[in-house]
Amino acid sequence: MARSVEYVDFFHAEIDPVLAEAREIARQRNGWINIRPRPLEDADEEQIAEFAPTPPDAPIGLFARWRVIVIEGTWVPGKLGRNGAEDASVGLQHPAGRFAVRQLRDAGHPVPEGWRVVTDHARRGLVLAVPDGPDGAVTHVEEILRWLLGAGAALAPWQVTGRWRAEIHRR
Repeated sequence: MARSVEYVDFFHAEIDPVLAEAREIARQRNGWINIRPRPLEDADEEQIAEFAPTPPDAPIGLFARWRVIVIEGTWVPGKLGRNGAEDASVGLQHPAGRFAVRQLRDAGHPVPEGWRVVTDHARRGLVLAVPDGPDGAVTHVEEILRWLLGAGAALAPWQVTGRWRAEIHRR
């Protein structure tokens, strides 16, 4: 089965084009969406990136490579199986280090009630499970996208300009 990728640039206050695509993916459960901040001008994509060292508790410590970390949010609707739908997966790669859930709570942008923390790791990022609502996977799509945008702004405000790019993947 062929995959397709579509790119949609949008502003934080104008997520309707991405939301329409996300709702369609949620209905069909046939893809996923990644979102990343974009610079206000297309000239320099690197202006929002930062280099972050490997966390000090890493086994190889100071000898590990530095890596570029740009906020990236991901939403994948759960697959349908014999026992019903799996939970949707919401991920956030970020440069904020350990305890992102605590940092988000302290910033006034907590993980919503009913969402389950799967992983909160300095290197692998934050992964959450979101159960389907009464309308299936479509129920929480807008809440998920808005939460990802706010979480990115809370954990790396220097990267967020208000302009974002969505990568819409379809299977």
